[in-house]
Amino acid sequence: MANSKQYTKQELMQLAYNTAIKYGVSPEVVMGIIDRETGGSWNPNSKNYSKIERSQGLMQINIDAHPDYKGGYDPVQNIDYGVRYLQRLLKMHGGDYSKAVASYNGSGSKAREYSKDVLLNRATKFDKNTMNNLAKNSGVSPTSSQGLLAKMQGNTTGAAANIDGGYQQLP
Repeated sequence: MANSKQYTKQELMQLAYNTAIKYGVSPEVVMGIIDRETGGSWNPNSKNYSKIERSQGLMQINIDAHPDYKGGYDPVQNIDYGVRYLQRLLKMHGGDYSKAVASYNGSGSKAREYSKDVLLNRATKFDKNTMNNLAKNSGVSPTSSQGLLAKMQGNTTGAAANIDGGYQQLP
């Protein structure tokens, strides 16, 4: 069933940011996954029903692979589930975002391409002003959450992402 409440993109970004902070995951990466999974539309009613999967919502939860997920297209439940799943993958991969994001998508070369797109193209499009506004609206200091956001004031840069063994700075 489609989500009945209408959210603005800004509200969805704030929800993604707050949920990422709650679970100690990089907000830029969560927002990058959503951006990739929805083709940049941030449509909570996005779905991908193909021969190999049935995925739904902002974080495209595969309901066949995750039968415990009952949130449907509700952005709050979809983002919460997706971020908790990403958090588990990060723990499983020793904090390596490249491997965790690839695992979020699946396996093989397409998953590695997905990871590079999320970490190098999608997550980096959220500039310092956007991230500072989200931090301000959440009431969470940009330096909290165990340093995941890094300092986003002045001339500092955002979180570093491990891409195939090398670190790329996220702006």
